[in-house]
Amino acid sequence: MRQIAHHRGDAVVLAVSGELDVHTAELLSDAVTAAMDSGHRIVILDCGRLVLCDSHGLDHLLALRTRLLELQGDLILTSVRPAVRYLLEVTGTAQIFTRDPGRDEALHRLSQADTARLTLHPE
Repeated sequence: MRQIAHHRGDAVVLAVSGELDVHTAELLSDAVTAAMDSGHRIVILDCGRLVLCDSHGLDHLLALRTRLLELQGDLILTSVRPAVRYLLEVTGTAQIFTRDPGRDEALHRLSQADTARLTLHPE
């Protein structure tokens, strides 16, 4: 797992790559929890390189979104690839997540954001 972080504002961008599944979902949860512990309430998840998300990964996304909403924050998905978009649509969760076409659009909506990169693969 590789992370690059720059600290400003109450938002953070996590660029994820690989697969979000039973073996890697906890890595994402840990990264989002660390961001929340640092005071970030808006998480922009750049999914442009996320090639797969299974039901376990989706469960983690839903739980993270709930935690952020409880803090008056949000989980924003950007650059969602077709396979992940399909999962969201067939499970009826597509309308639950705030989605922007790309990271730049999401960042444009926010005045400041931290950035971090997270590669999802089992250690």
